[in-house]
Amino acid sequence: MFHPDRWAQAFIAACGEDAESGLAALKALLASLSRLPAPVAGDYAACQMERMMRRAAGSAGVSPIPPGLERAIRFILLLVKKGGFRQGGRIAAEVENLLGRKKGVLKVTVEAAGPPDPAFEPDLKAAVRAKTAASEVEVEIRIRTELLGGYRLIIGSDVWDASLRGKIQNMARALEAASGTGASDGGFS
Repeated sequence: MFHPDRWAQAFIAACGEDAESGLAALKALLASLSRLPAPVAGDYAACQMERMMRRAAGSAGVSPIPPGLERAIRFILLLVKKGGFRQGGRIAAEVENLLGRKKGVLKVTVEAAGPPDPAFEPDLKAAVRAKTAASEVEVEIRIRTELLGGYRLIIGSDVWDASLRGKIQNMARALEAASGTGASDGGFS
């Protein structure tokens, strides 16, 4: 199982005082590398990617490479070697969340089928502040029509799904599990 929170903690520890600049570099590199074809994994891919990133930094006039950028490059190379490159976006989001929490800011993403009621955001901020030690709550609202109704709340790597689509999927799984436990004569006794 992949643990973006552990990778994020390792990235912050490796960056130390340069964590903010490291995060900015990580996000920029991941954005520019996101169009690479899959799979991007293994030692050979890491060597090729390292040459490409360092050549790009040199041609952009970045010499010597700043510590935050250097750590971001090395971190991405480790992800590639370990086969977790496609999880880079989740890790960057978790790094951003952890750095925000250190400052007392908690980032909350709300995915909703449509625009929420105007009172929703202030009520959500108050509820999150009451449940956490956050001094400030930032809310980002994304419209996802495929949710059909309700919302999905994302705080770091934690997801609370109160969407209609999620409820339908849960019911379908429960029905499948129930039908799989029936007797061999079709489930009738």
